[in-house]
Amino acid sequence: MNKQKTGQVIKEARTKKGYTQAELGDILGVTNKAVSRWEKGASFPDVGVIENLANALDISIEEIIVGSKNQMTTEAALNELLKTLKMQRRQKVRILLRALVCTIYGVIIIVAGYGIFHGPSIFPLYADFYPLILAIMAAMVIFMMISSRGKPSMRILSRPDLARFAASLISGVYSSLMFGWCILKIMHGVMPFGMEPVQVGPFIEKQFLVVFLLNLLIISIEIFRSIKDDVSFPVTAYASLVVLNLELVYEALLSELTTGDVFIHVFFKYTAILYCALISIGVILMVLDKRNADKN
Repeated sequence: MNKQKTGQVIKEARTKKGYTQAELGDILGVTNKAVSRWEKGASFPDVGVIENLANALDISIEEIIVGSKNQMTTEAALNELLKTLKMQRRQKVRILLRALVCTIYGVIIIVAGYGIFHGPSIFPLYADFYPLILAIMAAMVIFMMISSRGKPSMRILSRPDLARFAASLISGVYSSLMFGWCILKIMHGVMPFGMEPVQVGPFIEKQFLVVFLLNLLIISIEIFRSIKDDVSFPVTAYASLVVLNLELVYEALLSELTTGDVFIHVFFKYTAILYCALISIGVILMVLDKRNADKN
């Protein structure tokens, strides 16, 4: 089985029949993206649709499996079909695993966010919580990268993709600058925006909550798309992941404003760590994309 050859056979037959990718997808009950991925050799048609695909394009099942018009014995075709079935079963297991891990992480991040934003009664030991946040984030980043190995990248970033990436990045930078400015003001005995001392904490917390929820929505969208299409996690997902954890650290740190503890060094330390992590992730993704491009 050669996915590239099969993709070429499907493309040539579809073009000969005069179907668009969307029209062929409608006939088979799949999306035009699925047809596009078949033709690019990024994936192989599901065994359950091969017969309908062959009928729709007036080609043989053997041509789809082998990727050429060369005739082969029924036994050889059956063996290729069984190999394809095993491959697709493994692929479905991997997709389920990705979905399971992402769901578990989502539950953890939501519970952690609720606990921190709800109040110190749930997470009283904030100083011990920062390394845990980073450890969980690092584990998720490693999993996302490992599970993306060998998978096709998503299409070139469209305007909505770029808009989501910009929203993640800008919201993170905004929260860092806003919190840093407020900290410096308070350290000099001046309340930000002329607010009363009791108003400062709730004001900053609302900013963090908005940024947290925005990035939670963005990463949910990106992870869902990645799992549904079985492609690499996009850079937007990593950006939102970092900003999510940045907001958790900031909100945990914010609770210490009322204790009078010196925490400015903690703010700069974890801000630097998380932004360096984001830059490192971006560099690694560019290197991996370049290597994949060279292989192709």
